[in-house]
Amino acid sequence: MTSIIETIKAKVDVVEEIGLVVALQKSGKSFKGPCPFHNERTPSFYVFGESQTWRCFGCNEGGDVFTFVQMQQSLEFREALLYLAEKAGVAVEDYSSHNRSPEEERESQAAKERLRKLNEDALLWFHQMLLRSKDAAQARAYVQSRGISSESVVTFSLGYAPDRREGLSSYLLGQGYTESELVSGGLARMRDGGIGDSGGTGIGGGIYDYFRHRLIFPIRDTRGRVIGFGGRAFGDAQPKYLNSPQTLLFEKNSVLYAMDMARDASHQTGKAGGDRRRVCRCGHCAPVWDKANGSLHRQRYHGKAHSTTEKTDQTGDTRPGPRCSGSSRNRAWYSRSPKNL
Repeated sequence: MTSIIETIKAKVDVVEEIGLVVALQKSGKSFKGPCPFHNERTPSFYVFGESQTWRCFGCNEGGDVFTFVQMQQSLEFREALLYLAEKAGVAVEDYSSHNRSPEEERESQAAKERLRKLNEDALLWFHQMLLRSKDAAQARAYVQSRGISSESVVTFSLGYAPDRREGLSSYLLGQGYTESELVSGGLARMRDGGIGDSGGTGIGGGIYDYFRHRLIFPIRDTRGRVIGFGGRAFGDAQPKYLNSPQTLLFEKNSVLYAMDMARDASHQTGKAGGDRRRVCRCGHCAPVWDKANGSLHRQRYHGKAHSTTEKTDQTGDTRPGPRCSGSSRNRAWYSRSPKNL
């Protein structure tokens, strides 16, 4: 692993990487700028190209390009490693798979990529349902009642799962995916007869949609890739909140909804010299509403990112925390026809 780290550091210049988020100015042999990690009037943040390191003499933080990416993007080391490896064009194995053979690793990565493509195709279908389907009238009315703008609907790629047993499944099977892939990806469930009642490739006996008659919120990792979905029921239907079951990509209680956007908001706050804070969400709508009104909801909670709806039971259902009240602002977002929303 050390050789991989050194290879990445040789290909990713710390000055260029930090310069993407900090306004650096030449200062002798080094570069200086305002520290992104604390509020200061006089720049005390220095980047040293010769040693490929950085240090802030105001808050005493410092390190190399890995340390900076971890702190600035709120990533674990493994995530920073994968992020920088991709930028450097260096192939790196997951830590969890270091005992696998190269063939097993290739198969694992191929399965993950296939699942990411499946999620993206499902996202597009859910999104188009919300924008265009007559069946989504109640969902659009609910979004309007929560003061969510049409811009936020598009920004967050909100969607709708119609009240059909085989709506999404029918579409995805038609795109060439198998019943097994839909079930393992958390988008469908087996009927009593199990997968394969219709030959594993058709519709009719094997599976039915996991999400039905719900407003859909795509859940992304810190790199913005769709790893699962959250669905909110309407009226008194239960469970009110339903998340994707655990999959190869989605691990329950380890991901906060809209964390990828919250991280970007935190970056902007940090660059402006403000308090870099974590995210607290009150249901799926809170980050969307806050984004629609100019910023993501940020709140310090014992120094950790906290989700008030993060507790899940074995079926993947979430137990909702405190509700977020809607707003009278942005109520007129749906003045256009569904296809133009």
